[in-house]
Amino acid sequence: MRKGFILSLMAVATLFIGCDKGNEGSSEAKLHDFDAPEFAINLGEDFEEFRTSKAEYVINSKSTDSKFVMGGYVEADGVQYKLEIRVTKNRYGKVESIVAVPVNKKASEKLMRYYLNNSEAESLGVWQGANWKTVSNGASSAGIHQTVEQALMQLGAGTAGLTIDAIYSVVSGRAYAVSTIEDGSFRLSLVNSFYRIDFDVLVQLLGSNWSKLQSDNRFTGYKTGFGELFYVWFYYALDLQDNVFNMAAYADEQKLLIKTIRLTMPEDVASDVQLDAWAPYAMGDESLSLGEFQKAYLADSTGAEIEPLASQAAALGYVQENGRPTAFANNVVVEYLKGEVRIVITLDSKYVTIDLFKDADVAK
Repeated sequence: MRKGFILSLMAVATLFIGCDKGNEGSSEAKLHDFDAPEFAINLGEDFEEFRTSKAEYVINSKSTDSKFVMGGYVEADGVQYKLEIRVTKNRYGKVESIVAVPVNKKASEKLMRYYLNNSEAESLGVWQGANWKTVSNGASSAGIHQTVEQALMQLGAGTAGLTIDAIYSVVSGRAYAVSTIEDGSFRLSLVNSFYRIDFDVLVQLLGSNWSKLQSDNRFTGYKTGFGELFYVWFYYALDLQDNVFNMAAYADEQKLLIKTIRLTMPEDVASDVQLDAWAPYAMGDESLSLGEFQKAYLADSTGAEIEPLASQAAALGYVQENGRPTAFANNVVVEYLKGEVRIVITLDSKYVTIDLFKDADVAK
């Protein structure tokens, strides 16, 4: 259990209310002070352990196996607002997200304004900008506010059809705090600031809706492109071993479905760190779930096979003996097949890249 998880047990402020707002079967229930950075450090912690540690605040009637709801509160401008704090579980049994919403929806605009004006006092972290979208009479527009003042000005013009997501880096490199007003309703979300790379999930994305990937990951993924090339871009993605990648999910010609996915370990990651990360991929470490090994080979800059390598161990041995490929040397490639999806891992002079696409021969 990490230090942050222990700290979350220590900094608890409580308030008592009637049993109709509290735990099922309890004469009175406690409300938890919603301290965003304190809660945020528990993202990725064991879900059941976290639930147990907060048992006295849990509203059992609103909780399930994959989500639990706590009573909470925040003091804003001298007024105490009651909250529901909703905690969700991910596929790994860890805390996926923590979202606080006011019990009284009428407090929404006041709370949005409060957090915009008091992010430093609430220790929300470094301002990342605010995504906004408006919908009126069937037409929509969207953009990014670079300053808090811009967000406040738009908020003052009315909240009907308006969404603002004000994003803060509450735990550097790990978590965002996102203050949202959406069509008049407020919430403050604590979510991962990275996209989690899981090859069991990635292979399912191929052929799925391209726009949905971005909307499901709207704080970490962005649609971009030029000409005929459009993709959802994740600047910061982490695999299950916490290696850093950029990720691009490319759309098909109709811009409807995901056709290919490319992961790239950034050039500014030190070469020795890249090689340490590459080795488990080359050897097909079981924890990565890459599928069945197909072949290994040396390839030219176009990806064409130049010389076969006998095995995964031969690919690793080649690099250990000859060093990382230089700009004028052949690249080292290892391929896997996971169901209908081919996974191609390339080590060149600057990058580790991983390409995923449906294998035409297998898919027939």
